[in-house]
Amino acid sequence: MNKSKDFIFSILSNVILMFLLQLFLLPVYSKIHTPQEFGAFILLLTLVNIISPILGNTLNNIRLINKTNFNLIESEYLCLVIIGSFIVMIITMIYSFVNVFSLMDTIFSGLWAAFLLIRSYLFVYYRLDFRFKSLLYISIAVSFVMLIGGVSMYFMHVSIFIVLFASEFIMTILMIIDYRRKFENFRLKFLNNEDFKNYIELIGANSVLNLINYSDRILLNLFLGTIYVPLFFVATTIGKISNLLINPIVTVLLSYEVDSKGQDTIENVKKVFKIIMVVSIMMSIVISIVSWVFIYVFYNEYISKVQALIFLANLGVILMSSTAVLQIKLVANSQFRNNLMINVMTLIIIVLFSAILVKFFNVYGYAIALIISAMYKHFAIYHKVMKIIPNKG
Repeated sequence: MNKSKDFIFSILSNVILMFLLQLFLLPVYSKIHTPQEFGAFILLLTLVNIISPILGNTLNNIRLINKTNFNLIESEYLCLVIIGSFIVMIITMIYSFVNVFSLMDTIFSGLWAAFLLIRSYLFVYYRLDFRFKSLLYISIAVSFVMLIGGVSMYFMHVSIFIVLFASEFIMTILMIIDYRRKFENFRLKFLNNEDFKNYIELIGANSVLNLINYSDRILLNLFLGTIYVPLFFVATTIGKISNLLINPIVTVLLSYEVDSKGQDTIENVKKVFKIIMVVSIMMSIVISIVSWVFIYVFYNEYISKVQALIFLANLGVILMSSTAVLQIKLVANSQFRNNLMINVMTLIIIVLFSAILVKFFNVYGYAIALIISAMYKHFAIYHKVMKIIPNKG
């Protein structure tokens, strides 16, 4: 096992697909649709990203944590994946239908959500075997599907939902073929009570976390209206790509953390915390400069509306994203309830401060609220982790 190479492979496998979505498919979609239609699609994208990865990745982490359980039955997890995929498909289709998307878009949005959940879970097998390089090869193959799809969207008006579904479907099939032995003895079986309880607690924490990550779209739509959703989205497109670096790193770290049970000291945790804060601020400055250039080129029609928002918005996004680095220690040590409570308090803080500050500072008020809630979360996680370390001695 080579941790540094795994970091690179994990980052690249995420970067390729998210880069194509954020910097290719979405700009193409915005060019051929009105701001209102773009805002409506972003809200649907938010719904799918809130529910599908949560159910898939959460079960993924529970399966990873139980890797040393020799009595584990694979079907217990796979049955839950199948049930979850049907649930998210129905929810997504209902939402699409209510928001007057076409019948074809409604069907393919549901299928896309279902396969995104399945793919999110299947990723665990590559984490268990530390096969991040193989995952990168699959991502490269799927990236060609997204490239062809994006070109088809622009010139042939192919639906973005067909492109997204095709990408997730092909990636899922390639993963199933790669790990087909895992499904040979499939039978109807459900998780035991303890694992299901952990799953529900971790779903709660991850659901709240995703509500926090996508709170800009939800709260701005609630307090200011749909027209403001694209503004914050465009201003933070590059900032949210910081997740493409942070999330894969966290994924690899959690895989190694579970494998080694962690050998942290209080001094190491203090050092990591300081590094996180300094790097977050430095990243915000650099990303703000890059964002201005990116918006000028790809979203020129928005540049005059968002240029004063760019730094504050990206600082909040990056500070919130970087909380994940220390938070993995809570998950690796099965601190699911503490993890949940920190996320709940962070969400409460961002909602309350947004409701107040938006009235005085418009969309800038939300950015300030995001920064305040991110700082609370950093210190709350740091406090809990510092309590865990001495108990391991």
